[in-house]
Amino acid sequence: IHKYNAFKYWPANYKITVNLNIKIKTTHMIKKIGILLLIATGANAQDKGKFESYSNPFYGTIISESNKYENEEKEASKSFKMNFDGKMSYGDYLCLDNILNSQIVRSSAHDEMLFIIQHQTSELWLKLALHELDGARLAIKSDNLQKSFKMLSRVTRIFEQLNNAWDVLRTMTPSEYTEFRDKLGQSSGFQSYQYRLIEFVVGNRNSAMIKPHKHKPEILEKLMYELSCPSIYDEALHLLKRSGIDVSNEVLERDYSKTHKPHPSVVAAWKIIYTEPTKYWPLYELAEKLTDFEDYFRRWRFNHVTLSLIHISEP
Repeated sequence: IHKYNAFKYWPANYKITVNLNIKIKTTHMIKKIGILLLIATGANAQDKGKFESYSNPFYGTIISESNKYENEEKEASKSFKMNFDGKMSYGDYLCLDNILNSQIVRSSAHDEMLFIIQHQTSELWLKLALHELDGARLAIKSDNLQKSFKMLSRVTRIFEQLNNAWDVLRTMTPSEYTEFRDKLGQSSGFQSYQYRLIEFVVGNRNSAMIKPHKHKPEILEKLMYELSCPSIYDEALHLLKRSGIDVSNEVLERDYSKTHKPHPSVVAAWKIIYTEPTKYWPLYELAEKLTDFEDYFRRWRFNHVTLSLIHISEP
């Protein structure tokens, strides 16, 4: 476009940047683009079928690029593996057969598929969030803060993704939800053990929330084990102590199975960091990463609750 100064022929509101080096795979598509370029530059394209006869500076470039990419595609196809019998394929690596056959609808309602996929994908994102939070906790315990920052930022982006996903589910109305609601039985997102694990990992610990999982010994074991470990916030407080900022032993040696409660020494410790952020920059940045995560996590829980209320409300 720049080479032939075609912009001078176009009205300002029709200026389009076209990169002819983009690998458009088919001649058909390239010819379509060529016709549009001819029209845009004011050529008399009454008979589009005679496109190739136009004396236009774009013609040679377009056809040349078309032939070039067709030849490249032919050459590349010779080296592509087309037979994956006995070899690792994309679907094999991702176990797509298992994933894509796990949406078992129990009604004739069109929107049940949306409901299932929404929650299944959420559980996959929660699995990744747990993976990253575990890694961040270990990194904080090891004083490797830069590594923990990367992981905590990723968790924040995960919950941003989860928050955006509610917009898809909102396209289902309460009346559409009632078409299959009875098929759910007593199941509820409240029973998600991964959600409960995330709460335990970050420090919101209530042993009573284990009760819905007592019928699943392997899940119960995971939850009980997490309650015995320092939360990611506990590890952050231990880090403050190691960094020379006083935190009461009453806090550091508490029963980890209980939810953290406010303590004057903790308030004083964070006040020191926020009063002199430059001096304590790594600790200040850690506090901000934890705050960012809390913000997105809180919004996700709020969106979940409000959307649930909308769907189960009586008309």
